[in-house]
Amino acid sequence: MPTVNIQGLIERLVDPTGKSEAVERILAPRLRDLDGAVIGLLDNRKGNGDHILDGVAEGILQYHPSVQIKRFKKRIFSRPAEPEVMAALRECSAVIEAIGD
Repeated sequence: MPTVNIQGLIERLVDPTGKSEAVERILAPRLRDLDGAVIGLLDNRKGNGDHILDGVAEGILQYHPSVQIKRFKKRIFSRPAEPEVMAALRECSAVIEAIGD
């Protein structure tokens, strides 16, 4: 319901406590081991996400040197990954996404 504020401007108040429903999801199958796996690292382009993924890649390769690491970046952090990025990620054995800041 619109209200008029002290300067005579019309304001509309919005209730930020929107309702949402829990959706049951099935988890992706887990890898038995990482030997020979292809791990996709997705940087969402927020600050420091690339640095986080540098550390993740280093840790994985330290303990699992046969893993192949593939790096990807979204164009815009607030949007879903582009179709070509999603297609490339589907080719990976597993994907890790970093959200920086």
